[in-house]
Amino acid sequence: MLFHCEAVTQIVTHRKNDLMYYAYIRKCPSNNTSIGLCVVFNSLMVEDINTLFPLFEEAVAKMSADGDVLTFSNDGDIVPAIDKLEESVQGQIERVRSYLLEKAVQIENGCAKLPPVSYGVDADVIKRFSCDDKVEKIAQASCVYDYTYISKNSNFDNETVQKNRELVKEVNVKRTEAESKYKGVANSHRNKSIIRGCIFAAISFIIGYFVFKNPYKILEDELGDCKNTLEKVTAYKNETERTILIQSKSLQDLKKSHQTEMDKIRKKVPLLITGVYIGNTDEKGNTETSFGSTIYSSSSMYITPRLDVYGLKNYTAALDIKLYDAYGMLRQGTSSPIDATYSDTIRVKKGEYGTYTLSGWGSTKRGNWNSGKYRIEIWNNDICLSKHNFTIN
Repeated sequence: MLFHCEAVTQIVTHRKNDLMYYAYIRKCPSNNTSIGLCVVFNSLMVEDINTLFPLFEEAVAKMSADGDVLTFSNDGDIVPAIDKLEESVQGQIERVRSYLLEKAVQIENGCAKLPPVSYGVDADVIKRFSCDDKVEKIAQASCVYDYTYISKNSNFDNETVQKNRELVKEVNVKRTEAESKYKGVANSHRNKSIIRGCIFAAISFIIGYFVFKNPYKILEDELGDCKNTLEKVTAYKNETERTILIQSKSLQDLKKSHQTEMDKIRKKVPLLITGVYIGNTDEKGNTETSFGSTIYSSSSMYITPRLDVYGLKNYTAALDIKLYDAYGMLRQGTSSPIDATYSDTIRVKKGEYGTYTLSGWGSTKRGNWNSGKYRIEIWNNDICLSKHNFTIN
């Protein structure tokens, strides 16, 4: 399977009787390795393959953030953190398995019954598509051919991965600068040790030579010069050590200030939103268009957000949801709060991930939303927790 992978990321489908395998493969060019995740459906097939890409990409984001199974290289590339799966990472594997299972159950609404096996196609035939190709053709090929490759060469890193990558790059730049300064100081101390050795040898030679020859005046002059040189070296050493102490104190103050700012942020921000998925529902909350799938204007009713959330503390969060159209106008109704489209509430737990489906906003009438580009913002206590752009076709 890996031999046939041509894109950076791809989903490979494989049908075996009534089982449909959907394997996500991501290449890691920096160390010539690959990452693989897979979900299996029994007697069902995914009609829109693009609903699976965000699912797998979020799983990769979670694993790279935890750092047990995946990590970031010095260049900010996602790479495996281990050579093989061991018991020490079983907890991380179980969390990812639970996440994939939860998401797979959610997208069953976008699945169709698997048609009978076609025996008119040769075994091991491979079909290739791009994620931009028509989803109907991809779905048809996936249930007919043994293997179908759907490639995606761009926009495969979500917002969480991009932020973590930039943070890793910044840390590596700071570390490189610190190592360079350290080497400079170390070389300075090493050079001073060499100077001391040379001065000591010179003094020994001068004393031996002139004691033997007995020119006492010259001996005193030479010893005076050596003493002056030693005093300069000692003064330079003391100044260097004083500079190191000052820089060390500045670094400690910077760390303390950073920790203080982080504590302030934790007090203000109760949760982190790691993923936003938009779905289309009716007035009772029944799903009309799966979350993350393409929403069409003709069938649009209630625009409903689903959030992946990480709790920073135990907290009941009152959320203000703001929906903006393509012209930047805030969508509001007669019952909308000031400066928001509508409000909702979720309960988060400290140190735990959770998925929350908020209430929707719209109309019972189909075709309520015009086609175009939209933006949703999630606010809490005058702080914007997340922004997400989406399109209605």
